[in-house]
Amino acid sequence: MKICIITCHDVYNFGASLQAYALQHYLEELGHEVEIIDYRPGYLYKKYDWKSFTSKKFDKLNSFFVTRWMFRIAKWSYLRFSLGRKKCFDEFTKNYLKLTDKTYYTFEELKMNPPCADIIIAGSDQIWNPLFPNGKDPSYYIDFALSQTKRVSYAASFSVEYISDADKEFVKGMLAKMNRISVREYQGVDILKSLDIKNGVKVLDPVFLLDRNYWETFMHKGSEKDYILIYDFEGSDLMKRVALYFKRKKGWKIYSINDALPRLYADKNFTKVGPQDFLSLIYNCSMFLSNSFHGTAFAVYFNKPFYVFGLKGISLNSRMESLLRSVDLKDRFITENIDIEKLHLNYDFNKVNLLIEEEKNYSKQFLDSVLKTN
Repeated sequence: MKICIITCHDVYNFGASLQAYALQHYLEELGHEVEIIDYRPGYLYKKYDWKSFTSKKFDKLNSFFVTRWMFRIAKWSYLRFSLGRKKCFDEFTKNYLKLTDKTYYTFEELKMNPPCADIIIAGSDQIWNPLFPNGKDPSYYIDFALSQTKRVSYAASFSVEYISDADKEFVKGMLAKMNRISVREYQGVDILKSLDIKNGVKVLDPVFLLDRNYWETFMHKGSEKDYILIYDFEGSDLMKRVALYFKRKKGWKIYSINDALPRLYADKNFTKVGPQDFLSLIYNCSMFLSNSFHGTAFAVYFNKPFYVFGLKGISLNSRMESLLRSVDLKDRFITENIDIEKLHLNYDFNKVNLLIEEEKNYSKQFLDSVLKTN
């Protein structure tokens, strides 16, 4: 069977790359021909172009020659720190993601010349996040597909707890055209119900479809031991304080994975790393601290002691909350009023692993039902 996947597959994000690969590989192992639609809308990819303004709030700056070039110089100065990291991601995409021969840049291009497939799967990850342009892009709801193509979502994420009234009509209209719908979060199921879509189900992120043993062989080998690993999107002071507390308590070093600039309190910073290095650093750490969904997912899967920190100012924490709820580890999500000295490293991973296996089996059954009824 020919299957195409549409997702945010090449945005220089560890989780985005690994979830795309995981779903592709799982379906290939079932014997299907699988391609990821090489969809590169400007709103996702121009942010890696030093000359492009990616936010409307900078429109006024862009209208003046001097401020336009000041912005470009500042953006280039930041991006140059991540060129090595970008190279790692480009190599991963080239080596592991099987993309369509044709690259699409707009919904109109997809609509005019849609890829031929028996099934197109939307997901996983934040493809339906209404706070981002992709959540309002018909492409990620497979609205371009040929009439005979089955439209399915797997572990798609809204990433928020509710859809605003302004977005409800669009989202409901798009989802009404889908043949089968699965989402990644409990809150996603609630959103579907609020839109009178009652047949949506919750499934696990694709990274859980592949066995732990597979990820162990897939990751780059690492020899580092006895360290706390930090992956922090926003420079959390609470995360820093927790890391330093456990460093004093356990004598572990602090390592940090960074998109660009280093964490000054870390003993070692990793910037020029790709998805397979990301897996290895989590797999070999003694403790993981992050506000990353997929970082947390792999820490859970690899049975690593961890704590999760909320992101400030944006309503994206439902992703982590739902994951922790599904494995009965809600107390691992900590907030500013936490007593750091009461934090501990005691986990019942036997229970966690059983819960993961139950949800994994259900997730695989969903995909089996989709593929068998085509």
